[in-house]
Amino acid sequence: MGTSYLLSGHLWIEHLLVRGLVATLQRPDALFRTRAPSFQLLVALCEAHGIVEPKLAEALRLINAMRNRGAHKAHYYPADSEWQSVRSALESTGEDLSRFSNEWGEPLEALADLVERRVRAAGATDVEALLPERDGLSV
Repeated sequence: MGTSYLLSGHLWIEHLLVRGLVATLQRPDALFRTRAPSFQLLVALCEAHGIVEPKLAEALRLINAMRNRGAHKAHYYPADSEWQSVRSALESTGEDLSRFSNEWGEPLEALADLVERRVRAAGATDVEALLPERDGLSV
């Protein structure tokens, strides 16, 4: 169950990053025409365009590393210490995380919440749009 939770959360965050870039870039189809960039590149592009700040990008990179371990190791289960590293990275942003407990997996939910707020602030009003084809994109 732990890996499934991690993978689905990672996919949702990836979707949010794409929506933020689609809202920000003048011609997003140039980037997304054939396929979506890697998660690391999405994070870097969102950081470069000011959608996410460097401290939040660090938390995204930690989640991506966990996701990679889960995708490539059959018996991977995220450790409490890994979640705590994500939580620490999120706390360094200065955001109020009091509504999120420090229980297993909660940092992923907090991260998704913060990313969603950032992409909405960047102009993504359609984060629920799970079919980006409506943009003419093949993401």
